[in-house]
Amino acid sequence: MLKGRKYIIYTRCSTEEQKNKGNSHQYQIREIQDFADKKEMKCLGVFSDTITGTTFEGRSQLDLAFKLCSNLRGEVDYLLTYKMDRFGREAGDALGTIKKFRNIGVEVNFSDEWIDYSDPTHPLFLGLKFALAQTESLKISDRTKDGIYQSQLNGYYPFNAPPGYKKQILPQQKRNGSPLKICVPDPETAPYVKTVFERLVAGGYTQSELFRDYGGKIG
Repeated sequence: MLKGRKYIIYTRCSTEEQKNKGNSHQYQIREIQDFADKKEMKCLGVFSDTITGTTFEGRSQLDLAFKLCSNLRGEVDYLLTYKMDRFGREAGDALGTIKKFRNIGVEVNFSDEWIDYSDPTHPLFLGLKFALAQTESLKISDRTKDGIYQSQLNGYYPFNAPPGYKKQILPQQKRNGSPLKICVPDPETAPYVKTVFERLVAGGYTQSELFRDYGGKIG
């Protein structure tokens, strides 16, 4: 049934996932091509976005893939992605994008989770799978927030130090096997930051004037 059909590949992973060989673009492309080669399908192109799966905004490569399919209307049969969560982790946007491609005659499908669109229950399956992916993404986000909050309570500052502060390493104290890093006032820049705030609150100075006078000293 798929023999001779033409397809384009779409892969997605986040910046962190790209470092993980199990989710890299190269791995996804190889898996899709292995599937398609067995079906004797013909590849017309590869498009890859490195972006979070929680949004479909800013996916320049997916947009290009859609334009290609529009320009070659009737010549592209499938947009193939490895798995549903590689396509996206936001259920509403994912289903809407699938519909957009189907409106120009291109079926979005997944080499590792093939969908039979002739089955009248396929909307239920698609909705469930994307909803599960979105739920998992929300759980990961909550765990990340909780981890950051707990780290700060423990005195560990996970971000870049704000102006007037610097990170201090406490080699004798460990967190997950690494020396603890805390945020402490920077004796060189903190006085300038304090002066900027005081003058800004007191009035009489514009932000541009304060930046001109103190920007280079704060860093």
